[in-house]
Amino acid sequence: VTELDGPLAQLQVDTRQLYQRMLKLTENKQCQQHSDCKVLAVGKRACGGPEQFMPYSVLQTDQKLLQYTQERYSKLKQEQQQRLGMVSTCQMLPEPAAACQANLCVLQPATGQ
Repeated sequence: VTELDGPLAQLQVDTRQLYQRMLKLTENKQCQQHSDCKVLAVGKRACGGPEQFMPYSVLQTDQKLLQYTQERYSKLKQEQQQRLGMVSTCQMLPEPAAACQANLCVLQPATGQ
C-alpha cells in the first residue's frame, strides 16, 4: 500500500459523485424545439479533448451548476490521470449536435465526418 492509495481512492469517489450529479442535472431532457437543447463536453481524455458528450435541455437544467460540476469533474479526472500516468488514444471525438426529437434532447452524429 502506497501513500497515494488513499488520495487516489478519494479522487475516484469524488469523480464518480460528480459524474452522477451531472447525470442527475441533465436527467430531464424535455424540449419543445431544437434551440432548447445543448451539448455538454464531459471530462478530459489523457491525450486531450472530452471523454464523451451529453445532451441537455436548457429549459430543464441549471446551466451554471452543470457547468461548475463539469469543470470540477474534468479537473479531478485530469488529476487522476496524471497521478496514474494514464494514456488514451489521441483521436479527438467530433462534437455531436443536440436536437429535440419527440420532445426530448438527443445527440445527433457529428456532421462532416
